[in-house]
Amino acid sequence: MPSIVWGRDPREAYKNPYEYKAQNQFVREAKKILDKLFSELMSYSMKFKRDNSSIKKAIWMLQVDALDSLRDCLLLMKRKKHRVAGTLFRVVIENLNLAAFFFSNTEKSNEKLREWYNDKIILNSIYRDFIRKTEGEEKAGRVKEYYGMLSKITHRSYLTLGYSYILGRDEQ
Repeated sequence: MPSIVWGRDPREAYKNPYEYKAQNQFVREAKKILDKLFSELMSYSMKFKRDNSSIKKAIWMLQVDALDSLRDCLLLMKRKKHRVAGTLFRVVIENLNLAAFFFSNTEKSNEKLREWYNDKIILNSIYRDFIRKTEGEEKAGRVKEYYGMLSKITHRSYLTLGYSYILGRDEQ
């Protein structure tokens, strides 16, 4: 039976971080999937030259970094370190968003790809603008809302830290 974590609203998981039985089942299931993805992605290892600045190489590098971050998230979840795993998850989302943006192969994405290869940071707002233009304002709003939720984990809002504590008797 698949873990409830797969279809869970992230906000609910955010508010209930101590469901260890469900997390343990999820970790077992996710490990199998990530191991398979790792095997697939590693088939491209040593296929790109250092000076190659193609879309394909950029996407591969971003996907490998995202996958490695997800594997680290699983290790952290096994150790009951959900706060750090949450921060790493933002890296995953940013990498996959950037890969999707580069994959669009537009004039703007190719310009940003060149900047990326020249060690510039491509802000998440560039991806949101891309989504706004290609999929509409509603989808861009959902992306912004989701990213804002992830930012609370990274930047440690009060509630984010508060969810990391268990209340004692009399809510102390």
